[in-house]
Amino acid sequence: MRLGAERPEAEEDFPDLGLNTTDLGETPYGGLREPLWLADGWREYAFEWTTPEIATDTLYVAVGTAVIWEADATHYVDEISVTLEER
Repeated sequence: MRLGAERPEAEEDFPDLGLNTTDLGETPYGGLREPLWLADGWREYAFEWTTPEIATDTLYVAVGTAVIWEADATHYVDEISVTLEER
């Protein structure tokens, strides 16, 4: 997942494997990249994005999956919510 002022164009625009930007403080975008097979059933993924002031009225939310090997897999996104807080 990724949230930022710039539209992601490629996989490299997402966080590195295993990274959740919540722990990094101010970053140019917020996001996380975690394996989907950590639990059976539904699991909640979340991150917080702390950013310096940005001069934009548009934020892009991107969600993606990547398969490292050829396999049959089905993943569902049930709900995405974004909450903005002014600081």
